[in-house]
Amino acid sequence: MPRTGSTLLQNLLACDPAARSLRYYESYTPVKVKAETLEDPRIRTAELQLRVMNRLAPGLTKIHAIHPTGPEECSRLMEHSFVDTLFEIRNWVPEYSEWLHANESRRHYYEEYRTLLQLLDMEDHQTHWMCKSPRHLTSLENLVAVFPNVKLVWTHRDPACAVPSVASLSAEASAIGSKHVDKTRLGNFWLDRTSKAVHRGLAYRQTDDSNRYVDVEYEDLVEAPIRTVQQIYAQHRYTYSDEFELNMKSWLAEHPKNQHGRHYYSPEEYGLTPEQIRQRFPDIH
Repeated sequence: MPRTGSTLLQNLLACDPAARSLRYYESYTPVKVKAETLEDPRIRTAELQLRVMNRLAPGLTKIHAIHPTGPEECSRLMEHSFVDTLFEIRNWVPEYSEWLHANESRRHYYEEYRTLLQLLDMEDHQTHWMCKSPRHLTSLENLVAVFPNVKLVWTHRDPACAVPSVASLSAEASAIGSKHVDKTRLGNFWLDRTSKAVHRGLAYRQTDDSNRYVDVEYEDLVEAPIRTVQQIYAQHRYTYSDEFELNMKSWLAEHPKNQHGRHYYSPEEYGLTPEQIRQRFPDIH
């Protein structure tokens, strides 16, 4: 699900010098442009874009802080194909949501996604790619078909916390382009959207007898982030280096919890109750 600690984990996994992650400034412009200066002009564009966005929605940094050159959700590449939940987070357009739910699991979207990753890989190649997006829950069969050697990390959190958190993110983001945000409507929408995505992902996983999955509990990640990463690398048999660990320790020191302020939210604020939310996730509760 969204809001399960995946961003924290992504930033830690991106500390591996052998890993290649999608950077925010690349996500909207995957093709490198020619420049007369050493600095990539895409970085400056991303800086301006984030400055405007954070001015219009100052609460976003408390929920999901973005750095122009930092790792970002790979589903932004799917925005180029117009098939991503990020559109739903930012805008209330029911007709688009209905279309997306009916079309998002088509395989050719993952083939287009792979093409963009290949293009980026030509520009900067490392040992392995490290990508992250809850969006993949709805299309695991396509992710595995297009990337047969993929290794997956599945983050878990109490849905009574995760669902109102993503509703809060959506409320903050959609306020940029809307004068009225109906929090109860968002709460019910994201409860339905998230539960269906989780059930779809679980249904596929039950048919996949590979050892490609590692499960991570939110509490374990927050309490022992480096140990959690060590366990992921051990289970997936990736090379864990001293440099990687030093990079993670530096990142954690530079990005303390609640660095941009604490994110407050509750199920009741979005017209929900913890019991109502958990009832929609019987497979995990």
